[in-house]
Amino acid sequence: MSLRHQVLVDFPDPKYEKYGKEPFVTIILYHGGKIIRRPKSDYVGGIKKDDDDGVSEGEGDDESDGLEDSDYDGGGDDSETDSNVDGCGDEDSGQEEVESSDSEDTTSSDDFDSVAGSDGEKKEPHPVFNPRNKYDPHFEIGMIFSNKIELREAIHSHAVSTKRSLKIFKNDKRRVYVKCQGDGCQWVMHALKLGEESTFQIRQYNPEHKCARSFNVKNMSSKWLSAKYEDAFRTDPKRNVKGFRKDVIKELRCHVSRNQAYRAKKKALEAIEGKAEDQFDSLWDYASELRKSNPGSTVMMVMTNGDDGNGQRKFSKFYVCFDALKKGFLSGCRPVIGVDGCHLKGHGGVLLTAVSIDPNNNLYPLAYAVVSGETREAWQWFLELLRDDLHIVRDDTFTFISDKQKGLFLHLSLCSLGQITDSVMEELGKLDSKVVEWLSDKPPAHWSRYVVNLQNHTCTCRKWDLTGIPCNHGMSAICSQSLEPEDFVNPCYTVATFIEVYKHAILPVNGPKLWEKTGLIPPLPPNFGRVQEGLQKLEDWSLMSS
Repeated sequence: MSLRHQVLVDFPDPKYEKYGKEPFVTIILYHGGKIIRRPKSDYVGGIKKDDDDGVSEGEGDDESDGLEDSDYDGGGDDSETDSNVDGCGDEDSGQEEVESSDSEDTTSSDDFDSVAGSDGEKKEPHPVFNPRNKYDPHFEIGMIFSNKIELREAIHSHAVSTKRSLKIFKNDKRRVYVKCQGDGCQWVMHALKLGEESTFQIRQYNPEHKCARSFNVKNMSSKWLSAKYEDAFRTDPKRNVKGFRKDVIKELRCHVSRNQAYRAKKKALEAIEGKAEDQFDSLWDYASELRKSNPGSTVMMVMTNGDDGNGQRKFSKFYVCFDALKKGFLSGCRPVIGVDGCHLKGHGGVLLTAVSIDPNNNLYPLAYAVVSGETREAWQWFLELLRDDLHIVRDDTFTFISDKQKGLFLHLSLCSLGQITDSVMEELGKLDSKVVEWLSDKPPAHWSRYVVNLQNHTCTCRKWDLTGIPCNHGMSAICSQSLEPEDFVNPCYTVATFIEVYKHAILPVNGPKLWEKTGLIPPLPPNFGRVQEGLQKLEDWSLMSS
């Protein structure tokens, strides 16, 4: 029975004359909702006295010898101790059970804040550990912990804060014994479980350390670090591991290895973001929420053909193109689309992206997809969906750029010029081969002629066609006609077009707890490719060194 759930109060009660005029002890059982009354003579210091068996405390546990006495001894047979304290099942004790709501308790509320001793004087209640101080704990005899996990965490935190290595040399369901590992140190602490509840109480404690502080504390672990600095990684998930380790050593004055710092960051991010394997269970709900919050958006998920026998298929592809981006692109972005891919960590795979250029010459996102790799089949699937979303009917009206086509702009700008010069050079070669040799050493721009069409806003140099701004040849033609150059600039550069592009917004998505459940069978995590163990270790090492 936990001390949190009972209070002992002394007071005389004339209703129970059969016990005489002596004071009574009232035991308040909060979890049972009952009040049990007994004569005070049956108690000595809060422990029931049995005429036949004597005072029952600490029986049946040899290893509890030497522990300080307490009102409720957690050692020995806990069921017997509870029986003596609660009075449940003891018909000869002269007890009577009364519902707490019907009891005539004449004591004030202050009486329930203390524990009565054998002489009737009030004692201070046992201290309760405050979880807010779990990283700088203070121990004392009688302190109560809600469970063993809280107690063990406080022990490790105490070891780090005092710079001493503490060893838990006995750890079972009812006992936690700790001692300092320093040579000749007498620091020791014994904690026992109270009754059948999860509560633990310190019964023996010697706070004096006879050993010196140490920089290497064996209680330091990645689990402890991840819990302590979880909020720091929540604020800055991309925090550098090398800098994190340096700051922790400076703050705690304890050694932290690079592996511990790396694993602490990994565990903290898993606690914040969840494991990647678990997030696949919510993919169908996430796709449904995207369509619901942003109507008109294209969200598509593709699964593998085979299943695992339980109806579950593996994840294969995932494509997203928001409706706001579709409308913005068609409203005034330049007809240039750049596509690229990058590798993903974790389960592997590749992230495919498509971007355009807005009226201010900045990048404008269009769509993204997660696929198994940069294969021809994956690119074809991605570009076909993109073509349908952007309503691309004629491919020759758009310019596509990728990292597989370095210098594409330069190639397109000189394409027409190269065709003209080749034909001219061929004709000149028929006339005089020496002329061709002389011209081949000279840049074509020094001797070739360009054709400007002011009505179509084009030039054979192709610069005007690509940029939408008149080239040098076009400017010469415009000025010769006494016209305004601004009238020949593409409308995509105007403020009105810029506002039109960005007037559409991507609407926010609700949190996972508010997502509508689709009821579909979730996909299994993909197996895009197994990373070799050596490469994985190299990646981990580079992350720790960064």
